Amino acid sequence: ACAELGIASVRVLGYPDRGLACAPADTIRRQLVEFIRAVRPQVVVTFDPNGSNLHPDHVAISRFTSDAVAAAGDSRWFPELGAAHAAPRLLWTLPVRPWELLRRTAPALEPGVDFVIDVSAFVARKAAALKAHRTQHQSLNRLFFSKSDLTRLLGVEMFRQAFGPPL
Repeated sequence: ACAELGIASVRVLGYPDRGLACAPADTIRRQLVEFIRAVRPQVVVTFDPNGSNLHPDHVAISRFTSDAVAAAGDSRWFPELGAAHAAPRLLWTLPVRPWELLRRTAPALEPGVDFVIDVSAFVARKAAALKAHRTQHQSLNRLFFSKSDLTRLLGVEMFRQAFGPPL
């Protein structure tokens, strides 16, 4: 999926499916703080606190990411990992499934939609990246690829602001 999107650098934490929630918080915090300080992002994106679909790994990475963003900006945490970096903005996935929201009359006006990004120029690449997730084939077909409005569904990304400068 990353190759389809042109993403050259990927870090995988190495936990088994449904095993992230049981991972040691200090270890995950350290790994994520190291990554945040190395990359120094302006925006960090993670799942909403409910993991979008209550998947335990999604809930866990949301919690771990939010914690690591705060820790990365605090020089008292892991000073050996480099200079502190306070990411200015943390975004979450939406509290409503995007494929449901995009079928509403005015999705950008719905509560919880703070950012709407037109990615229509990348629909083919996004579709190829989704198809690369072979274990998710049935769900993706049901939610996206079997729909007549596929281009509309894949042409927009929407996020909710967890924290950051006023909109």
